Amino acid sequence: MNSTSHLSSSSSGSSSSDNSPSPLRKTRSLHDLYEVTTPIDDDVTLYCHLATCDPIVFKEAINDKKWRIVMDEEIASIEKNDTYKLIPRSKGKKPIGVKWIYK
Repeated sequence: MNSTSHLSSSSSGSSSSDNSPSPLRKTRSLHDLYEVTTPIDDDVTLYCHLATCDPIVFKEAINDKKWRIVMDEEIASIEKNDTYKLIPRSKGKKPIGVKWIYK
């Protein structure tokens, strides 16, 4: 059995006016994963350590010269491409949130 055999489409089998195919499910449930997982010996302990150098938040990034340069280049690109227009916030309206990922 190959690993793709556990991926299934979500077709319901009912007839409807929409004849478009159902999208394939791109994830597997934990139950599906456990079915194809081989257990290991009980006396084995596995560890996963994550070490990263990239900043997590703006306060970390702004203190690093290379990240300030990258952020300035990103803003310059946004302005050059005319990707946004800054306008005054309307009363009673929330502004759109933005998140930058430092990678």
